[in-house]
Amino acid sequence: MEQTAFVLVAGEDPARSEAIAQALRARGHACRVVGTGAEAIRSVEDRPPDVVVTEHKPGGLIDGLEVLARTRALSPETEVILVTAHGDASVARDAIKEGGAFDFLAWP
Repeated sequence: MEQTAFVLVAGEDPARSEAIAQALRARGHACRVVGTGAEAIRSVEDRPPDVVVTEHKPGGLIDGLEVLARTRALSPETEVILVTAHGDASVARDAIKEGGAFDFLAWP
């Protein structure tokens, strides 16, 4: 049996987050979807995922850069991908160079 990853998807748009999770599930990965940054952090504390896909503004008071920082502190081996509808170069720089994100993606 092929090894799968456990992926946490954090985003304020439930339809978009679920679409990401469905695509990952179709490729054999296990996913959990949450709607706020605080929920993402609690989820990482409960069960560290292999990968976190978080929006820059996942909902709630905690943004994606904080989710990134807290995830790296709680589970250094977890890869984090930050996505945003606002292709801000400074956010990408902060996420990758300073925050240790695996990648940064902008929605079309």
